[in-house]
Amino acid sequence: MTHVGDLFNSLSIDTVGLPALGLYPQDRIDELGQEDTRNLAFLAAAKITESEHCRLVPLGALLPSLSEWRIEALKRDSFDQRSYRVLRNAGIETWEDLASRSPAGLTILRGAGLLTVRFIVAICIERSLSSRQDPAEPRSIGSEADRGEVEDGLAENLLSVLQSLAQDPDEEDPWKGIQEGGQRRSEPPTPTPPATSTRTKPAIPQVEQGAAPQSQAEVRLLSALRTLSTWGLRIQKLEYLEDLFDLAPGIGPIPRLLSEQLAACSDLRLRDLADQELLAVTMDDLAEEIVVGLDDQRREVFWQRIVEGRTLKEVGREIDVTRERVRQVQQKVEKQIAARLRGRAFLLLHWRAAKLRQVLGNAAPLDHEATLHAISDSLEGASSGSATLLRPLILRLAGPYKEQDGWLVVVSEAPKSAAPLREQCDEFGLLPLSVAQEWLVEHGVRADFHNLWLDEFSGYRRIEDTLVAWPRNIVDKCVALLALRNEPADAKTLVELVGEGHNVRGANARFFEDQRLMRVNRTDWALRAWGMEEYTGITDEIAQRIAEAGGRTSLQLVIREVARQFNVKEGSVEAYSAAPMFVVEDEFIRLRREDESHEVEDGLKGVKGAYRIAEDRISLLVGVDKEVLRGSGRPLAPAVAGSLGVEPGGRRKFQYEAGELTISWPLTSAFGPSLGSVRVMIDRAGADEGERGRLEFDLEEEQVIAERVPRDLSGLDTAEALRLLTGIRADDDDLTLTVARAIDVPAANVRSVLQERGDSEVLALLPSADIDPQLEATLSDLATAILTE
Repeated sequence: MTHVGDLFNSLSIDTVGLPALGLYPQDRIDELGQEDTRNLAFLAAAKITESEHCRLVPLGALLPSLSEWRIEALKRDSFDQRSYRVLRNAGIETWEDLASRSPAGLTILRGAGLLTVRFIVAICIERSLSSRQDPAEPRSIGSEADRGEVEDGLAENLLSVLQSLAQDPDEEDPWKGIQEGGQRRSEPPTPTPPATSTRTKPAIPQVEQGAAPQSQAEVRLLSALRTLSTWGLRIQKLEYLEDLFDLAPGIGPIPRLLSEQLAACSDLRLRDLADQELLAVTMDDLAEEIVVGLDDQRREVFWQRIVEGRTLKEVGREIDVTRERVRQVQQKVEKQIAARLRGRAFLLLHWRAAKLRQVLGNAAPLDHEATLHAISDSLEGASSGSATLLRPLILRLAGPYKEQDGWLVVVSEAPKSAAPLREQCDEFGLLPLSVAQEWLVEHGVRADFHNLWLDEFSGYRRIEDTLVAWPRNIVDKCVALLALRNEPADAKTLVELVGEGHNVRGANARFFEDQRLMRVNRTDWALRAWGMEEYTGITDEIAQRIAEAGGRTSLQLVIREVARQFNVKEGSVEAYSAAPMFVVEDEFIRLRREDESHEVEDGLKGVKGAYRIAEDRISLLVGVDKEVLRGSGRPLAPAVAGSLGVEPGGRRKFQYEAGELTISWPLTSAFGPSLGSVRVMIDRAGADEGERGRLEFDLEEEQVIAERVPRDLSGLDTAEALRLLTGIRADDDDLTLTVARAIDVPAANVRSVLQERGDSEVLALLPSADIDPQLEATLSDLATAILTE
């Protein structure tokens, strides 16, 4: 591949647009400067992304020379910030990874817009072209000719740095076709004015007649300095050339010869260097130029549709044509205006649009002072009528921005909702404000607008430095506020914090129905996941009557009196009498003494899904339902709590990667021990509602891990299915004996016990029994009798 035309022929794309860049098919690639190579790459990239053939072909096939770089890692300095982040987030880390993607495949990457894809493809083309140079033949810089090339190169490098100031690398196409053909030069070509226009466009500066011939680099540098000086004066409000250099970060140490030249001219005034014709252009001139030559119908459609934003139907009724005709006229008007906006005279409008985008970001509230001030600055110098006409144009060039719900938004870039943030909330819907702010920065929302955006679109309530997911349910809101306070509170306090006028008594009644909440005294509520001592009015009343009776009283008498006083069922009172704090003997009830232990069922024989897989490891299967997914605690079998080392009145915490899981057994609990929230663990394991999660406890290290158990295990081999259900790892020959040991029963009894406790899936995985069922039952009874003697 020697000539520019070879590149286009190999890609089957046309060469339209090359002359506008000062390039021709017969130009040699190895003689192109850095800027020409980049312009060539961007033009080719634009055509590749538009070609139905090329956009579906992997970049490595389009550009075979990329294979020379396949194992080299992508470097940050080869890309702009956005494209590098897009590639890294997609796991594309080497040139080989990138070469395997097609242009169409790049467009589906998160955060990759059309311009980002074009930029990435252009960098690939540049890399492919540079790979053709022969590194084995380094050039000497000792000759005069080479010194000239070096000096030209320095000028070009400086020009490249300066030109970058006048461009926004992440800028969207300001209008359909405005940068058609990938043009990103400092001096865009001047289009032929419409036949009806009598205005004179600002002319591109020409070299004076009779002057000494200038090198190509000198001409380009002079042109760039004129353009940049104009930009510095009109947009950055600078005065001297050295002010421009101060804006160019990373220019690095400058060779002595060049630094002397820079020092000699650094005090030159930008006004003396700037393009005088561009300086003379006013905003009113641009407004007039936009509409000059448009016939009455096109002017009317332009004003009503683009400036005033009226509907097709309204405009059609106004000018007495159909909506479709209005649409056709609008398309012609927009095409005509887009062509005019390519003209050099409109650089001022493009510059102001770029600065407006920089200030507003991807989303800005319309009535905010910063937004109004930025728009006003972008229209500075325009009369009232011109400002009205130019405002929608500059907003299109800058974004394009659209007005939505009182905001100016770049639809393709602005965050549409905060739904992705929900994944980063904890089980109670809490999210640090800093996390949300970082997310908004990544999505191009400036810091001044963060709070307004969160209030408007996020569905969160901001409380100090935390965001609280704000559902409709009053109980869910109170649970979230409790988690935020991290201390108990009464219903009145929580309802007042919600601040929506809910009835306190009604909310308090609903708290009793929610398993996530429990009372810790007569008025205050806490999260059950905290593992605090639970308060119940019934157990307190029972204890009070026992004390009044001298330490021992009739159980039936207590049941009748408490049920009548609190208008509850006698069965409820009887259930609370079974709390560990009481002892029932001979139909009398008393308080348990501190030296009296509470008998806990020994072993895991009767608990479905529970297995002791080693001396210090317990496996427990947990169903994933709505309560688990919303962070509720759940009852736990006493035998499991005992096996985990938790007795009545005690609790134990097991650590996992993102927190800790609490097992508690309050003395006042009539329903036995409880398992704290496992929502975070289940989420991390990837289990969905209707599936199961297996918890594996390490008693010695006090740690717990979770694993997802799929609904359908039929596609797995026996050993893997058994491991998922029980945590047991064993060969097929050992399954029956190993399972028997895990539930502490003789091997002869394992089938009947699994059947009784409902572990039919595990039972189905065991090898078929060769013994008669009746004989098995008899042997099981005999074995039990022997073990108990």
